Amino acid sequence: MKITKLTTILIITSMFSSASLNGQTGYPDPGKRRSAEREMAAAYPDLCKLSSAGISAGGTDIPVITIGKGDTGNKPAVAIIGGIDSRYIAGTAIISGFAKMLLENSKDPEISALLDRVTFYLLPDINPDATSAFFSTPSASVRGNANPWDEDRDFSVDEDPFEDINGDGVITIMRIEDEAGTHIESGSNSAVMVKADPSKGEKGKWIIHTEGRDNDGDGLFNEDGPGGVFINNNFSFDYEEWGRNAGIHALSENESRAVADFLYDHYNIFAVVTYGPDDNLSKPWKSAPGQQSSPQQGRQRSQIIKNIQREDETINQMVSALFLNETGFTGTPYNMRERGNFAEWAYYHYGRYSFATPGWWVPQTRDLTPEENILKWGSENGMENLYVDWKPVEHPDFHGKKVEVGGIKPFVMTTPPESMLGEITEKNYNFLVKLAGMHPDPVLTGLRVEHLEKDLYRISVTLHNNSMLATTNELGDRNKWNRRMVITLEGGNDLTFISGKPKEITGRLKGNETREYNWVVRGRGEITINAGAVNTGFSSVSTSLK
Repeated sequence: MKITKLTTILIITSMFSSASLNGQTGYPDPGKRRSAEREMAAAYPDLCKLSSAGISAGGTDIPVITIGKGDTGNKPAVAIIGGIDSRYIAGTAIISGFAKMLLENSKDPEISALLDRVTFYLLPDINPDATSAFFSTPSASVRGNANPWDEDRDFSVDEDPFEDINGDGVITIMRIEDEAGTHIESGSNSAVMVKADPSKGEKGKWIIHTEGRDNDGDGLFNEDGPGGVFINNNFSFDYEEWGRNAGIHALSENESRAVADFLYDHYNIFAVVTYGPDDNLSKPWKSAPGQQSSPQQGRQRSQIIKNIQREDETINQMVSALFLNETGFTGTPYNMRERGNFAEWAYYHYGRYSFATPGWWVPQTRDLTPEENILKWGSENGMENLYVDWKPVEHPDFHGKKVEVGGIKPFVMTTPPESMLGEITEKNYNFLVKLAGMHPDPVLTGLRVEHLEKDLYRISVTLHNNSMLATTNELGDRNKWNRRMVITLEGGNDLTFISGKPKEITGRLKGNETREYNWVVRGRGEITINAGAVNTGFSSVSTSLK
């Protein structure tokens, strides 16, 4: 179901009316966003429930918005995660906007039917300590939580933070003129510094540091500020032991444990969508060449899997096509894969369909750096306030040297202007609604009863997965944290099974796959056949043996 762009913009603008720094307005500061969540829950008490997954290192609730009808824990669910990386605050805004739009449209027949069948678990901000930096002064791109962390391992904690040297309220970069410099101004925009390329006859002129002082005198700048562990580097799949900002061990942080515990406690989740730096919706994950599509036997079976399975790759490609069609986005976002990230954990260790996207990006122009690209796009689209002009400053750590502060503002690279939020949220809303509608859907059909003699009957039924998604993804079929479907035949106390079992755990059904079940029983009266699991939904058929 689509709603008009004007309606969407009015909804999002009214919800996110707070001002922020960085030239961005309309992004929900934590207080206003939580107030809006409480208002939603009060306005739709039968559809919307608020809870907490846990408490951040800084003592802030990690909110959960549950949207659905009836027994939400016993129907297929989609978990939508935001705030995994504070640079992608647009994801938090998209999820909050999605919740409001879903509730606003809950009386629409299509959405009402969807909420009958599917539950949404929305966690818009799983690292609130870092997200709050977007609204702080001075504004700086802070990714870590509030857990004190010795980033430079010098046995001092948080001793070398950013400082606003030029007093403009944002932390940008410093350039220091030096014969041993490695950087020059970009030819496309002087606000961007690029590495000099000797093969092109370029010689560096500037040394680059983030804005601040060398407080601990170790020759580094701002390498050990307040906080924090990067939550998107703290999950157990491909975790980097002793990685910078990765935490003392996998899932060491309140936030990562709270999210993992919440997901493991909710067996009904069939898919996870993550808004952050990772992306397999514009560029699907690829399986390994020659990889088998079915589990290996023997010693090979125990090998660590680091590539998406073949059948799951096909689903990823299909969902990617859906996302790009619904959003109209082109190209791929610029990002660097980081170890221990949440989106891969959700697939490889949690064993669910996992889809990840920044939710918005500027198409990358060939031969431009990401910084050059964003400023080119901004200039073409009349965007202002994206960077700070270079201005000289007196810096106590560089006596007698020319020092200038300026460059691209924090969050600009990953945060769309407020004026675009309504349209972006609408596009993601349409995608998320259609993805949820693709939930696994086992349906019992073709019930047949053959009277053999006296009170002896042969019963047959077909179980069909009426979805393109498998009841469990290929990798998740090997994961003990997935519920298996159960098929049962129930009748009166005098019902005797000659062949077949009254209760059978049934294997994974691929998309559009069908499987037949047969019983021979002795007895009379009403019988009921049930099939399904909390992550697939349930189907039931009944008849009488006469």
